[in-house]
Amino acid sequence: MVFVFLATGFEDIEALAPIDILRRGGVAVTTVSITDDRVVESAHGVGVVADALLTDVNLAEAELLVLPGGLPGRPSSPESSHPPCRHRSPPG
Repeated sequence: MVFVFLATGFEDIEALAPIDILRRGGVAVTTVSITDDRVVESAHGVGVVADALLTDVNLAEAELLVLPGGLPGRPSSPESSHPPCRHRSPPG
């Protein structure tokens, strides 16, 4: 199961493209609102109805988590005890 988390202000392409591609490939994808409402508004004002609320899903079933960027989505994400991931290009 793939969970795609949606927060207010998520980047449309970062959320919707993976959902589309994975579903076309036959992968089970569940969109998950991290807000108190299943309707989540994207950065460009597109309202998307999530399949579930965060409180409704069992994260132990996840094989992959998709965390689209966007603001204010990141600040509204649940706080983590882990530092943010950083991508570093190889030297040269």
